[in-house]
Parts: sequence; structure tokens; C-alpha cells
Amino acid sequence: VVKENGDMYGVGEISSYNYLGLDWKEEYDIDFTPQKTDIQIVEESVAQDNDFVEVIGVYGGYLFRKKNGEVWAIGNNIYGQLGVGDRIDRTELTKCKIDNVKKIYTETNGRWVYFVKTDGTLWACGRNRWDQFSTYWNILMKSDETYMTTPVQISHKINGIEQINNIKLVNTSTYGTLILKENGEVWIMCGYNIGNLETTIIPQGVINEPIRLTNIENLATNNNTSIKNIIYIATTIILLENGDVYTVGIGGYGNLGNGAFSTTTVFSKILNNVEQIYYANTSTGTATYAKLIDGNFLGWGENAGTTDKNQRVNTPTQIGIINIKDIKGKYILTQDGKVYRIHYNENNEYNKQYTNIATQIMKIFETGMIDSDGYIWTFGNTILKDKGKRIYLSKSSITNVDKVLDTNNKVRAIKDKNSNIYNWGINSNYTITNSDIQAYREKLLIELPQNIIAKEVNISDLRAFIVDQNGNLWYRGYSNIGSQFGITIPSTEETIKTYTKSSTITDVAKVYYYQWSTIVQKNDGTLWSTGVNNYGELGLGDFITRNTFTQITKDREGNTIDFANIKKLTNGSYNVTCLMEDGTLYAWGLNADGELGLGHNNNVTLPTKITFFEGKAKVIDVIRLTYTTVYLLENGEVYVSGSNTYGQFGNGTRNDSNVPVKANIEDVKEIHVGSNHIVGIKNDNSVWSWGAGGQGQLGNAKIGDELLPVPAYELAR
Repeated sequence: VVKENGDMYGVGEISSYNYLGLDWKEEYDIDFTPQKTDIQIVEESVAQDNDFVEVIGVYGGYLFRKKNGEVWAIGNNIYGQLGVGDRIDRTELTKCKIDNVKKIYTETNGRWVYFVKTDGTLWACGRNRWDQFSTYWNILMKSDETYMTTPVQISHKINGIEQINNIKLVNTSTYGTLILKENGEVWIMCGYNIGNLETTIIPQGVINEPIRLTNIENLATNNNTSIKNIIYIATTIILLENGDVYTVGIGGYGNLGNGAFSTTTVFSKILNNVEQIYYANTSTGTATYAKLIDGNFLGWGENAGTTDKNQRVNTPTQIGIINIKDIKGKYILTQDGKVYRIHYNENNEYNKQYTNIATQIMKIFETGMIDSDGYIWTFGNTILKDKGKRIYLSKSSITNVDKVLDTNNKVRAIKDKNSNIYNWGINSNYTITNSDIQAYREKLLIELPQNIIAKEVNISDLRAFIVDQNGNLWYRGYSNIGSQFGITIPSTEETIKTYTKSSTITDVAKVYYYQWSTIVQKNDGTLWSTGVNNYGELGLGDFITRNTFTQITKDREGNTIDFANIKKLTNGSYNVTCLMEDGTLYAWGLNADGELGLGHNNNVTLPTKITFFEGKAKVIDVIRLTYTTVYLLENGEVYVSGSNTYGQFGNGTRNDSNVPVKANIEDVKEIHVGSNHIVGIKNDNSVWSWGAGGQGQLGNAKIGDELLPVPAYELAR
């Protein structure tokens, strides 16, 4: 929020990039050193009923199981993954709404959780909807609910007989969920088969119903043994009790471990004499590890812990750390109680010891470790204190602000009243400066070529554009072989560190950059696009990627469009909505959620007129969220179309719609949005917000979504 006097205020997530532009204080820093807590984990064999015997790290939080079967939670709860009946974060241990639990499993990033009860039944909570390969499916159970905040039983009956029982093992990832039963049966609960389940039982594609995977069961029965462990990701890895390891699926990074980098849809044996298998997923690669019966550890995949960096290993290879005791996620525990970080650490060191704390470490889990006295040490400070959010408006140290510029992702920029442009945030693609420093928390004066005055600016963590006073387009940052810049460059030079003037387009008035494509409007009113075109987002009538700016001329009916009358062009990740001065609307590109408001969910490759508002008040503004479009009418009404996962429609539901739906708010004069929330300013200058509120971004002094518009706390005062 910018006041008339140039003061700037912010609410929501701060993050290590200082999104809100505050005076950076030590309390904002994310402490990556291990933090000791006062919570102890006791060996189950000697524990009393009220002792904690298991800890699981979830997304920004932790779950603790007591011997008596109770589960207690603390930390971030944006997906309802804590199972406490809501999506409000917890700063103190809170009892989950489930009992008689004997084992907890979680997805790699902890967004959903499975509980196995003592009676062998399976229960779950957290995020229930997943988008993989542009296709939605329910992760936990078939339901319109996106989040299951209270654990629900997962059930599948055949002839009245429950099949999801006697659970031995659960393996879940963004590709779906597999369960292994005590009797050796293997079931896929939901997900997507890209060949990582073979194709003998089910074809490639979405899986919405539980299916028994007899092909995996046969790997065991044909070898007179049973299944010991399953890893189910883009590659599926099966460990049998006799020590054999089989793989199938995607092999581009060597993940199959079969000596090739190609994909296969048939299981093949790659190892024997294996005691256990492990999976690591980090920002620098994914790999699988195998502990042999003789105690040695082998790894394969991307950055598989071998002696070299940036290595894709396609055969099981000895990793560069000896005397390993256990591997969990991206951490290795050695026999002498030391912890190492697999792949790179924050200082770009490879296979480096993670901590030198004096206490011997006995166990590790994905987000922490347990010392010889049973105390938990956490990787990061989530369990101690959440320092990353503001739930009411906080004044920024940045003053004299004229406007907040068009930015997205992890970069922020402002123009002051002296026409100076400042930016801050992540600098991974040199969009802030040509320095190798990765992040700037304080404002930095933007580096402009000599004698250039910036008339239009669009900047993100991927790439930055400037239109100068002479209509020249300047660019820098990362581009896919130049396509977003309207040029062709070698793949080895995809990151441009300094602002470069375009030689392929001139007389530019405005630039609209979105995800992997770019649209510019010239001073003559014509519209030109370039870049990736997977969903028709270039508006050129096809799905062909362009490396040169190409003019958009025709609508879907073949009529020539006069873009000189554009009032506003707003873009999502892969689509565009264009508002004309007379209130006419055109849209094109990705439409999987009906976000284009055309009455269907089909992608469109040419500008298509939105007819819904004909006969209604004139549309005076349109703005895009991630998968949602918001329309402001001249009479103060607000309409919304597309995804309503977070309550973006403001009508009290989470039901999607491919035609615009009226929000429960009147007398609105301005609309603004974040990724999945909306802010409306009424004619009386009161500020209202609704939609996603997991980071406190609604400014109503609460954490959690709002399905109806609510007033911003303290702003009017």
C-alpha cells in the first residue's frame, strides 16, 4: 500500500528476500544452524504412554506421535497438513484430531500426510488436489474439498469388503500414492502413470480410482520372496526382501540406474544384496541410494552424492562419504554421529559436514535430527518461532514512493517521486544487477544504460524489460534460447547479464512479460508476441514457439482487431485477457480451469471475445491471478472466473466456474491481486480482501483463507 505522501506499507510474507521492503533486522534472518528443542523422542520399547516416540517433518512444521497413539502438531498449516481441523498455523503443540496412530507418512514436501492406525486402516489430511502435467486429481480422496484439515479415512470397497486395510507401507509423492499391505498386495490410490508403473496393468495417464498393481506383486512372487520397500516418483524403485532392486520409469537423469539415460516402461533388475533403499530430493538434484548388506552405500541419479559435482550417474556408484549409518532426505548420518548434507550446502560445498555440535547424533529425519539424549534438533527454526510473516500492515523503510512497478515472483521494484527506480529480491538470473550476489534485501538503484529514461518496466527473477523514452526495448536475464527476447541465441548464452537493446523491434510503447512469453504493444497500437506457445498464449492461432516478434491481428472469428483501443492487457502464467476502452474483452491461451470466462475449459489460440458481460454494466478493469480472472464493473460490482481453490470468488464457496461469478461485495472502485487473493478498495476508501490467506497476506490479522470479503485490520484507523 502506497500513501499519497510516498510512505509504503506491506503485509504478508517477508521471506529472506525482504518482500515487504522493511528495515532488515536480525529477527528476520532464517537461521539455518540446527536448533535444539525441549522435545524428546523416546525409544518405543521403553516409552511410557505420554512419551513422544516418532517425529515427522511436514511443510513448515512437525508432527509428533505419542506411544498412546495421539499425534501433536506445531508450525505452518497452510494446507491443513497438521490435522487440527483448520488451516491456522500453530506456535504451540496442538493435539491432532486423530488417535490410535501407529505410523505417520508424508509426501516429499509435507503438503499431505497419511496416518496408519493400530487397526491397520489408513487416514489422511492436508492438500487434496494436485496439478501434474496440467491435469488435476484428488490426492487423498474424491472430494470437492481442496484441503482436508481433519484426518479422513481412505476407503475402497469391493463387494462390500474394505481393501485399504492392514497397511504395511505408504509411499507418496507428486506422482501419486502407493500402499503396500501386510499380505503383499500393492495398490495405487491416485496419481499419474508416465510409465513408472509399467503399462501392463493400467495405461499411461491419470489414475482416479484405486487399482491393485499385480505386476509389482509378481516381481516378488516370481522370485519366491516379498516386497520390502517401494519408492514411487518419476521412477519407481522396488526392493525385494531377497535384496534385489528393480526400476522402471523416467531415466533422463540416470534415475533408473540401468546404465542408460532413456525411459523404460518395463521393470528391470539393477542390483542385488541390498538391505535398504532411500530417495533424496534437493534443489540441486534427485537421486536414489542403496545400502548393501555389507554396509556400503551406492547412489545413482542427478548429483548422487558421488565425488563429482553436477554429475548424472546412471549406474549405482560408491558415494563420497564413508561409514554411513542412515540417509533421510538430503542428509546423511555417519556411524560416529556426524551429519552431512548430500549434494551442495548453502556455501556450494559438496558432501560437506552439516554440523559440528558436540552432542552425538543418533537418528536423523528429513527436517531434523535426534541426539543421544533424545532431544530433537531442527534444521531451521520453524518449530521455535515463525519469523516470516506480518499479519497486519507494517511500514516499510522505503519512502518517497510514487508507485510499485509491475513485478512478479521473487523481485520487488518501485519508482520514487524523482523517477529513480529501485529493486530488491533474488538475483539468480541477473535481473537486479550483474553482480553474482544472489539476493538483495535492501533497495538497489536499478542499473540503466547511459542516457536511458525508463518509461515502462517489467522485472522478475527470470528476466527484466525496460522501454526507454525513444521506444527501444531493453532486456536482460534468462531466456529459452532467446525466444522471450525475440531473438535466437546459443543455449550456452541463455543468461544475459546486462541490459541489451533489441535489434528486432522498435517503437515500443508497453511490454507485457508472462512466464515464458512476451507481448509488446507498439506506439501505433499493434500487438506483437514471441516466446513459448504451449497453450496458444501468443494469440497467433497455433501452438508453435516463436523466436521473433510476430503481430497478433485476427480474432477467433477471423475479424481484424484494432488493438490501438486497448485499455489494459493482463496476463496469467500462460494466458492473456485484453480489455478495450469500450469494455469489450478478449482472452486467449491456457483455459484448463475456465479462467478465461468463455463458458468452457478448452485452450484457445486466437483472441476470443468474452460475451458474458454484454447487457451488463461496462467492465472498467480486469486483472489475473494464477488460475483466476477478476473483473471490475463500472457499477462497483466484482466478478471472478476460473479456479476458486482458495475462495477467490468471494461468494462463500470453493466451487470453480468457467463463466464469471459475482463476488459478495459492492461499491468497489479498485481491485488488486496477489497469487491467489484479491484486494478491493471501495468508494469510501475502505480496503477489503478475500481468497488465500496462508501467509497473512489478507491483512486481517489472521492466518488462513477467507471465502467472503473481510476488512483489512487497522488500515482505516
